[in-house]
Amino acid sequence: MYDRTQALADKIVEGLAEENLYKLTQNKDFPSRWTILRWIDEDVDFATRCARAEKLRAAKRAAKIEELADQCTEANFQSMKVKISTAQWLASKEDAKYGDRTPGDSPTNPLHLKVNREEALAKLIGTGAAPQTTEPQG
Repeated sequence: MYDRTQALADKIVEGLAEENLYKLTQNKDFPSRWTILRWIDEDVDFATRCARAEKLRAAKRAAKIEELADQCTEANFQSMKVKISTAQWLASKEDAKYGDRTPGDSPTNPLHLKVNREEALAKLIGTGAAPQTTEPQG
C-alpha cells in the first residue's frame, strides 16, 4: 500500500510525461493503476497535473515523428513508415489535437450532416415533398 505523498505524486506525474499509465505501473516503485486512478478521481489538482503530463508525452511523440522522418532513407523507409504510423496513432490517442479528426467530427454528428434545404423545408411545412423549382427559360 502506498501513501499519497507530494513526492510520490510528483514522481507519477513525471513518469506519465514519459510513458503511459499501464507501463508506468509495471514498475514496482509505483502504486497500481487502480490506486493512481482513484487518486486522480479524488484530487483535482493531481488529475490536472496528470492530464498535462499526458499532453506533454503526446507532444514529445509528435516531435519524435519529425526525427523519425529525418532518419528515413531508401533502405529503411518501410520500417520507418511503421514507426511513424505507430507514433502518429499513439499521439492521436494521447491528445486529440494530433488526430485526424477533431472532437465531434463524426459522420453521425448532427452538425456535420448535409441536408437538402428544399426537403427540410417541405418536411417542416408538412407536405412531405420538395417544392417544384422552375427553370429559367432562355
